[in-house]
Amino acid sequence: MKIRYCLLLFSILTLFSCDNSNENKKGGSKVRGASMSAPYELLVVCNKDWLGTTNGECFRDIVNATIPCLPQDEQYFRTTTIDPSNFTKSFMFYANIITADISKKYQKPECRVVRDLYARPQIVISLTAPDNNSFNELCLQNREQILTIFTDAELQREQANLKKKFSLTVLNQAKKQFGCEIKTPDDINFIKKKGKDFFWASTEMDGEYNNLLNFCMYAYPYTTTDAFLIDNFLLKREEFMKKNVQGLDEGQYMTYNPQSIETKNLQIDGHFVLEVRGLWEMEKVALGGPFVSYAQVDTTNNRIIVTEGFVMAPGKSKREYIRKLEASLRTLKMP
Repeated sequence: MKIRYCLLLFSILTLFSCDNSNENKKGGSKVRGASMSAPYELLVVCNKDWLGTTNGECFRDIVNATIPCLPQDEQYFRTTTIDPSNFTKSFMFYANIITADISKKYQKPECRVVRDLYARPQIVISLTAPDNNSFNELCLQNREQILTIFTDAELQREQANLKKKFSLTVLNQAKKQFGCEIKTPDDINFIKKKGKDFFWASTEMDGEYNNLLNFCMYAYPYTTTDAFLIDNFLLKREEFMKKNVQGLDEGQYMTYNPQSIETKNLQIDGHFVLEVRGLWEMEKVALGGPFVSYAQVDTTNNRIIVTEGFVMAPGKSKREYIRKLEASLRTLKMP
């Protein structure tokens, strides 16, 4: 099963990266210009009546999937669903498009990923199969990869925006304190706390508990690969946050909900990165939200660098905020 999964993932990622030209060689569809949909929008092209049936359940589970580790259910994307007959030029500007087609004309189930088919930047994922059973199996096998491809594409667009507009406050502090470069949203322009091998920056909207976007950076010696075991990482995180991210009253400090934690191993610019996400909480006060941390080795200085974004937005949607922060963590440049 592991070999099958790896081959399947390799196949999808190969397709994802292979079609970068202005003209798709098979379909002959020319790139028409810039994609113009809003961030986190997904165009779903399928039979709308079928989508609401039992046979459409597995596909529906993909397009309506909810983001993990948020305090309330929020979908990966805002979706617009149209029938294939309505897929005209006016819909081809969407940055994210997924299509579903079940027909006997297909000999086998297939997941095809194409970049920049009708606009740029754009991801188009097509799922085809000869019957409902094989189509549902295709959806189950590829669900996580599809969500990852669309999410990574959105994060890349966020990173492109950050190259044009970013916080000089955070960039200068990261350079001064850690010799690193990182580009965070430009409204994170208030340094709330500077400590030993640590700083915390925020948007500081209107004081107290309403600073939407928050960024933390800290470092500690790298002695063994055991530092990347999740329990060891969380112990270190607790140590830094308890000391530096405190509430308004005595005994209030940041901790986390242990049942919410999810981890993933990433490769970013050739570096191993431990991704940890979950829900943070404030001790002795009813306050919390989502966080995402990236931990990686600074080989020049033999230390672990941790960058973390967390959202403090009571009563508001968190999706766009946590994605902006996650994209910024991927811009880190080591010494």
